[in-house]
Amino acid sequence: MKISLPDLKNIKKLFPALLILLIFSFAAEIIIFNFRSITTIGNESIELGGPYEISGPAEYETNHVDLNTSIDNVLIENVSMEGCDTITAHVEISDDGDAYIYPLADITIARDMPMSGYGDIYSYGNVRELCVVFNIPEGAHVTVGRILLNFHRPFQIKPLRILLLFAAFLLVYLAWGSYSAAACNGRDIVQLIIIAASVCFLINLGYELSFTNKILVNDPPDHHAQYQELALALEEGHVTIDSKYIAPELLEKENPYDTLALLAEGVPFSMDYAYYNGHYYVYFGIIPELLFYYPWYKIHDELPSNTFAQWRFYSLLVIGAFLLIWELGKRYKKGAFPFWLYLAMSYVFCLFANYIFLVSRPDIYNIPVMAGNAFTVLGLGLWFAAANRSGRIRIPFLVFGSLSMACAVGCRPQMALFSFAAVFLFFIGEKDGGYGFKGRSLFTKKSIIDTVCFILPYVIVAIPVCWYNQARFGSIFEFGATLSLTTNDMNLRGFNMDRLIRGLYCFLLQPTVTSNDFPYLTSSIVESAYMGRNLVEFTFGGLFIATPLMLVIPAQAFGFFKKLKAEEKAVSLTFIIASLIIVIFDVNSAGILYRYSCDFTTGFLIAAFMLWIPLITDPKESRLPRRLFALLLLQAAFYSLRVFCSDGDYLFIKDASPLLYERIRSYFM
Repeated sequence: MKISLPDLKNIKKLFPALLILLIFSFAAEIIIFNFRSITTIGNESIELGGPYEISGPAEYETNHVDLNTSIDNVLIENVSMEGCDTITAHVEISDDGDAYIYPLADITIARDMPMSGYGDIYSYGNVRELCVVFNIPEGAHVTVGRILLNFHRPFQIKPLRILLLFAAFLLVYLAWGSYSAAACNGRDIVQLIIIAASVCFLINLGYELSFTNKILVNDPPDHHAQYQELALALEEGHVTIDSKYIAPELLEKENPYDTLALLAEGVPFSMDYAYYNGHYYVYFGIIPELLFYYPWYKIHDELPSNTFAQWRFYSLLVIGAFLLIWELGKRYKKGAFPFWLYLAMSYVFCLFANYIFLVSRPDIYNIPVMAGNAFTVLGLGLWFAAANRSGRIRIPFLVFGSLSMACAVGCRPQMALFSFAAVFLFFIGEKDGGYGFKGRSLFTKKSIIDTVCFILPYVIVAIPVCWYNQARFGSIFEFGATLSLTTNDMNLRGFNMDRLIRGLYCFLLQPTVTSNDFPYLTSSIVESAYMGRNLVEFTFGGLFIATPLMLVIPAQAFGFFKKLKAEEKAVSLTFIIASLIIVIFDVNSAGILYRYSCDFTTGFLIAAFMLWIPLITDPKESRLPRRLFALLLLQAAFYSLRVFCSDGDYLFIKDASPLLYERIRSYFM
């Protein structure tokens, strides 16, 4: 091991720059985020009375007339709550321009957040009358200390916000400046410590995110316990879910998968279970059960929560992402991959919106999707590590890479398409100045052991998966999705070009729907004039529009990357084609749901990074690509935060964890 440091010239140049960036961060904190603290200096407060004690459910109105003075703001403070985390205060005023009272925006007051009851008022002249209406939820008891007007808002310096601003400024500086950053070096102990600390930080962040949704943590719906039910079934020696009641009417139905008919006729059934020959089954991938739920039950004699399982799989994805991007840089930019760029890519990969959505919503639907992505990313990282090495040292990477990729298929079968990347990594290669089958590193006389190590893990994983399918549905190729009792009959969906085009638009090209207030994003509208049955929920804009760093992919199609080597073109194209096929499959076989976009995002994201790496590290290129990429990374990170805080259904944090939502929102006020 060694410690590689920049030369003295770079040190002298770097430290003053860091100091300036830190000053900019503090300046932005004070001038931008504490702007109202500056403008309200010298204000003399007007107290409107209190305290008020209110028990819910109730609307409690306070009315203050004959004010006849200029009002800058209102503060509702010293609020204590029992039985709730937040309440809303509806403010109405009349002023010189409006003789009759009119409403202002609501103020959300959060427990243990003293300044959450603050709101700026922009009236026409003097305020004549002011009315505050408190909305108290059922079962809550609230005490409001007092209401103040023209309050001097104190400075609120948030160290985390300063740190995030500094990180953003630093990324921009490294992309814009001429500082000669160190390249990735596996022997540099400082780099290894930074990587280990980053992985630990992101794993810990994933743990916090997985427990943010209080509904799924404290009171998950009954049908979200399917993996736990399957663990009990396996312990009893079968795979049927016998704990679910099967109505005699359901057994007599000619088409039990027409759930609209079941609802109309009052036939009881268990939603989102697979049903076949008079038995209920779990149709979600078996691998999360075999690798986590059932072993945990056997070892600890208790059933694990979905929350804990989702965090474990996200942790695996984090480890895989740092490995994969390291190996990509090593393979396609050997010795010239800046370490700062590696860190930035790894962080954005782990914090990409789709993965944040999955880990913060640990429900039964998202667990196999997260697991499939985790095994795919880790498996590809191990495969690239094997391709970057020769001799016996690469055998463990081959074995565990294939094992991980095979496990991904047992979570989400469509992710098997990403395994085709192996064709260009191992089955085709460069030899004697050419690129073709003669340059392969597997399936040769000298690579028999390596070939067995590559194939055998797939066989090992296929045995339990095929047995599971055969035991449930009498076919090793039937995974059960078409036999699920869901919102529509999955057996008759077929292929529909109209549905496909609409789905491609929603998943890839639909503009995001923005709003004026935090989180400046709301779910996109997916309703259409499609004359047929389709399953739609919500999305947050198309992948290529919501995260423009993906636009490097269509740019390749227009010949902007002619300098790419044959393998780079082939492997990136493999990920792109595989992702497109998954989009087509999901749209036609399932529907338009944001969690389905997580099936193909990984392939597009890896392809995009593969295309960016040679572009932004080529010394012959201008600095424009590097600068643009840095801004797009920041945009992608901010978009992830907006998705995390946006709306869509009752499982989003605004409703499931309102106190956390308000704490995050306070960083943008």
